[in-house]
Amino acid sequence: MAMIKVVLFWTLVAASAAFSILPQQNPVQVFVHDTALLLVSIHFENPAWEYYHVKWVFLTKNHPILVYVVDNCRGAPGTQERTCHHSTELHEVYQQRASISQEASLVLKNVQPEDAGMYQITVQGLDVLGTAQVTLIVEESRQDVIPAVGKEGLSVTTIVRLVLAFLVLCVLGLIVGENVLA
Repeated sequence: MAMIKVVLFWTLVAASAAFSILPQQNPVQVFVHDTALLLVSIHFENPAWEYYHVKWVFLTKNHPILVYVVDNCRGAPGTQERTCHHSTELHEVYQQRASISQEASLVLKNVQPEDAGMYQITVQGLDVLGTAQVTLIVEESRQDVIPAVGKEGLSVTTIVRLVLAFLVLCVLGLIVGENVLA
């Protein structure tokens, strides 16, 4: 029995060494209404794979986002002749907001505060299985980062100060210009 456990352990270690999935940025931080890219890098040690299955899940609320399948691959690996069938199945909640990009990264459009949390990607091939997690942080507004004009606009005092500063700069420019030309 102990021998079976050792063999199983080394089989899993060898399988995991043949495949890697790594988040390229963690956490990912975006503002409300922006598009979030949960970028991952997938690397198969064996380039001759014929099938893999990707599943993205929003772990915080425990619901699936999408399933992406690449199968029926034909042609030599790493060549332009290699063709595969690609299919994507989106959960109804994400029909207009989620898609998959290069290397199975998740694109989430029109991000809302309730989208903040932990996301998990699971990639399964014929002989490999791997997961990675990415945290999404959603900021309420850009105004917290870059102060903008208030809701009531610029005050009269601020406008007068800006105009006076502009006039002083113009006068200084004329003085410098006269001295340079003289």
